[in-house]
Amino acid sequence: MTAAPKTVVITGSSRGIGRALTEHYISNGWNVIATARNATSLAQIHPNAHTIHSLDTADAASINAFSEKLGPSQPVHLLINNAGILLDDTLHSIEKSLLMQQFETNAVGPLLLARALIPNLKVATATGSPALVANISSMWGSIAENDGDHYGYRASKTALNSFMKSLSIDLKPENISVISMCPGWVKTDMAPTGAISTSESVAGMSSVISYAMADTKLSMSGGYFRRNGDTIPWHFTKADAGRSQFHKLTTVTKKLAACNKVDGKVGWKEETQLELLGHADSQLTLLGDDMMADNNNVPTATAIEVDGKALTPVSLPMAEQFLYTLYTDPMVIALEAMQTGISHGTRAQRQALLLASVAQG
Repeated sequence: MTAAPKTVVITGSSRGIGRALTEHYISNGWNVIATARNATSLAQIHPNAHTIHSLDTADAASINAFSEKLGPSQPVHLLINNAGILLDDTLHSIEKSLLMQQFETNAVGPLLLARALIPNLKVATATGSPALVANISSMWGSIAENDGDHYGYRASKTALNSFMKSLSIDLKPENISVISMCPGWVKTDMAPTGAISTSESVAGMSSVISYAMADTKLSMSGGYFRRNGDTIPWHFTKADAGRSQFHKLTTVTKKLAACNKVDGKVGWKEETQLELLGHADSQLTLLGDDMMADNNNVPTATAIEVDGKALTPVSLPMAEQFLYTLYTDPMVIALEAMQTGISHGTRAQRQALLLASVAQG
């Protein structure tokens, strides 16, 4: 007998990461309960969704109404708290209303929704497999990874992580797992300069979700993960560095030295030490000719060198992606994430090809 499809509830399904998540689970045969504030437009976007519901996660009444429509007997194997907002709140522009809007949508709403759906999540555990609450957080939710501004968004994602850590403890006896995930720097309406597509982000996060749902011991519950499954530290320390199987960061110098002469241009030069597959003390140099940071406070790079040899092929998107990874993911410098064109084979094979390209540089 064919097993009945599992059911997933996804918030913020109308655009960006939520839209891609919804499309992913529809294409994989799940019963998808898609939600957004505007159910009419959502139905046009996802005509193949199992059901469409209006849901405003910043409104407690909307959450309660949604829960009542589902009813307590509807199993929910997976809840993905994706809906979120990012408002431009710098030190000088921040207002209480901006802070509260982001807290209500990004942190309080996901907690209240998860609580409202506990009966549905418990029904889904009847087969013995854990149900899962997966929360789309952000690297900005890590206190260690902070370069200023976006006060409300950063704090709301930190609050989300804290809420979900507590929830993971309270729901563990019910066989319900709770995790938070960073989707990466994704190109969406909220981040138009993002480095990866929504489909790339979802491919990684859905794998993490699959592992968490297969984790019958709930050992992943309460964790904070990148889309490749690596753990994000709540507070980054030197002891946390270097847990990657293939490479580790041994030192990071984040202070940019302005007005260095690079190829005759006024720019900056950033250096750090990496251990690459046993090549200890390799010197990584990022070169750029523009001190202006982009909208994500990530300076642009125009070249990358290892031990004085340029990585090949070198492209601006590849350099920018690597620099962003350096500044946001100091635990794991994912060399294969650089857009080198090396996209086939195992991770170890891609690493070997990348090192070979360095040697030929």
